[in-house]
Amino acid sequence: MWYRTGSCAWGDDADSFTNWTLERCLVDAGRIRFGADGHPVAATSPWVMPAFAPSSTIVSWNCDTPGPTGLEFRIQLRRGDGSDTGWFSMGQWSATPGAPRGSGEAQNDAGISVRTDTLVSAEPFDSMRVRAIAHYAATYRTGPGPTLRRVTLAWSDPRPTTWDGPPTAGGPQHGEGIGRVVIDGVPECSQMIYPNGGNVWCSPVSLAMVIGYWRGERTCAPLVEETRTGVYDPVYGGYGNWAFNVAWAGAVGFVAQIVRFPSLAAARPWIAAGVPLILSVSWDADKGRPLAGAPIASSNGHLTVLVGFDDEGRAIMNEPAARDVASVRRTYAPDELEACWLSASGGVAYVVYPPGHRVPDVHGGYAVSTAS
Repeated sequence: MWYRTGSCAWGDDADSFTNWTLERCLVDAGRIRFGADGHPVAATSPWVMPAFAPSSTIVSWNCDTPGPTGLEFRIQLRRGDGSDTGWFSMGQWSATPGAPRGSGEAQNDAGISVRTDTLVSAEPFDSMRVRAIAHYAATYRTGPGPTLRRVTLAWSDPRPTTWDGPPTAGGPQHGEGIGRVVIDGVPECSQMIYPNGGNVWCSPVSLAMVIGYWRGERTCAPLVEETRTGVYDPVYGGYGNWAFNVAWAGAVGFVAQIVRFPSLAAARPWIAAGVPLILSVSWDADKGRPLAGAPIASSNGHLTVLVGFDDEGRAIMNEPAARDVASVRRTYAPDELEACWLSASGGVAYVVYPPGHRVPDVHGGYAVSTAS
């Protein structure tokens, strides 16, 4: 199964953001620095034109938000007839405790809707752009403003499709037959051992495992508590906002982004590079989407950590929904996992790693051009 996806990012080098339109802010060493003088401050990307007309897109970001500051992110689409939509708010973020933050309120306009962290269009669109707007407490005038370090756009088809073009990352379908590759040292944490709501903490527990891996920390409880409070979205009323999860990882020092992968095979180079991936999946055997070996019968949305592949190509997972820590590590059939991943979220993964870590080219699968 190959599924059409694409992505682009700003923030990889000193020339990043130089083609953005800036309003009362500046680019400094590959970052956008926003002032804090009480005036409207914004930065707008150029139009991004994918190699195919997608039906949904996700924006994710890494930024610093000192004091009572924050950044709001909006997306605008350009239709096939050349007309532009209005701006859709994808939420306001701040890592500062008590500062305003939350996903965008429900928005629907001419077949386009915001679904917490994803902008979905009933009709494919031709191009898109993103805008970052600085927010401050009314009394905040003299302190530093936010700094935007990275922005990623990830887009895809509405559902998995077959396509005759080249795969994004090469290799056999599902990743079978290439030999064992596994990342050692990822903490094994269960969300189910926490009686105060842990059954819905799959996203922060998965992210805690990955953050703990990179930090060299193995004790789950403090990692889970730090991450749970860090990713919470009060508008959504939960912990599963994809963009907020990677924004938190960025706030604690990592490069973090939402990427849509076209297949499970495309994830293998990342595992080989030592980067565990957090996958957004769902399954229900009664509805024709089985996931043999899963710890619960079904899920309409779940995050889990891919840490490797065994000699038979089975996916090696750190499964946060395991009933206890001893059963977190398990394997899934690659074809079942891939189907439950692509059909559920369009191949969404949290990609988190330290600055300077050598990684594959996640944006190299499909040609992307950027207009001025």
